[in-house]
Amino acid sequence: MSDLNEIKTILALLKAYDAAIKEEIFENLVLSGQLKDVIDSSENKPKYSLNLLDVFNVAEPLISKIISLIFKYKRGHDYVLCRSFVEEFLVDCGFDLEWIKRPSITAETGRIDIGIEENTQS
Repeated sequence: MSDLNEIKTILALLKAYDAAIKEEIFENLVLSGQLKDVIDSSENKPKYSLNLLDVFNVAEPLISKIISLIFKYKRGHDYVLCRSFVEEFLVDCGFDLEWIKRPSITAETGRIDIGIEENTQS
């Protein structure tokens, strides 16, 4: 095969690849539009579409303190909101809920926004 034919073959492959990528992007855009329509017409809307922390222009260190207070909420002896956060965002990353039975939750200590550690103090 001549060099010119090889170049034509490569260009044809690149053109086909480009067309396939554009088609996939278009399909994803159509799908996202359909998903938006479903969300917009759903009765299951968020209770509040307003972020009060943004409205009151709360500084980032105070947001960390607010979140740490939320995580410290206990029902009985269970830190239900902290546990819910860990289950939703950290378990899939290999975090074991059994690692924290009595969490020590801190805000803005050192260079850490929010720290959650097992409290080893009796």
